[in-house]
This record gives sequence, structure tokens and C-alpha cells, in this order.
Amino acid sequence: MKRNLIYTLTVFLSVQTVIAGELISDEENQLPSLIPLRTRSISRGPGIKVISPDLDATTKSPVNIKVQFEARGGSKIDSSSVKVIYLKSPNIDITQRLNTGITESGIDFSKAEIPPGNQSLQVIVKDSDGRENTTVLNFTIIK
Repeated sequence: MKRNLIYTLTVFLSVQTVIAGELISDEENQLPSLIPLRTRSISRGPGIKVISPDLDATTKSPVNIKVQFEARGGSKIDSSSVKVIYLKSPNIDITQRLNTGITESGIDFSKAEIPPGNQSLQVIVKDSDGRENTTVLNFTIIK
């Protein structure tokens, strides 16, 4: 009985999304914003699909950050290569803050506290063949 309970608890905890606190501080939010370049190119690198936050709507904090990665051409996602950059001057690497929510399938991070304003996060991922892809999440947080 005790063994089954421990196994069930372990399985339950392993499938839960990571719940966070402050992802971006008020001090970091006050830094000058960088205007991300909008580029579009054909890439054989991994696909990046933003599930949440909704990039076309305003969102209240805390926000769920959910991004899916898709490997292409028989390669695998290199989860250790994932970087998430808060686009400010200077750039702020927030990968470690999201690290527990990063897997080969993507980023799944719940209840991230982000200050109000226009926010830009750059997600960079590589596959096992070294091919890279990047996307920028531009979203607005309201009070």
C-alpha cells in the first residue's frame, strides 16, 4: 500500500506543470525595452509554437507560459540548448528561472508573475543536429 502511494504520488507530481512566482522583477521591467527585429525565414530547425500567453490579447498576471517544440527531420530537441531572453537593454537571460519547466516537448510554466506593460521574450532552441530556431513572444500585461 505504501509503495503504491509513493508511486502514485511520484507519477502525479511528474505530470504537473511547474508553478512559479516572480519571473520578471519590477526593476528589470523598468529597463529600456529593445524593439525585436521581425524576421521571417524558412528554417529546418525545430518548430516553436506559442500556446500561452495569447499574443493577440492583453493578459493579467500571473500568466501561464506554454510553448511547444517540434523536432523535424528525425532529429530530437536539445532541451539543454533552450534559452529564454527578456528583451531589455541589456538583455536578461531568464532561462534559469524557467528551467524546471523546460523539457524536450517545450516550456510549461504556470503562474509567472510579470509586471504590467509590453513584454518581449525571445525563445531559442536547437535540435540534436545543431539547427536553431528563434521566436519572440510579444504580449501585454495589464493590472
